[in-house]
Amino acid sequence: MSDLSTNWESVHNMLELQHTQLHASFQTSIIMLEQRFKGKLLWSRLIRNILRKDLHYLVDDAD
Repeated sequence: MSDLSTNWESVHNMLELQHTQLHASFQTSIIMLEQRFKGKLLWSRLIRNILRKDLHYLVDDAD
């Protein structure tokens, strides 16, 4: 039984770290609004809903 609890603890720690990294990435996209997105309704709304790197990818792809 100790192997199961040890493995579960490792999995839990890994998932917790990934959650923290995702949360930080979304926080960055909310906080940092670049000048090129201001006044553009679609882009300014996406900032709060997708990762910053994905937003840059979409903008570059649209240009």
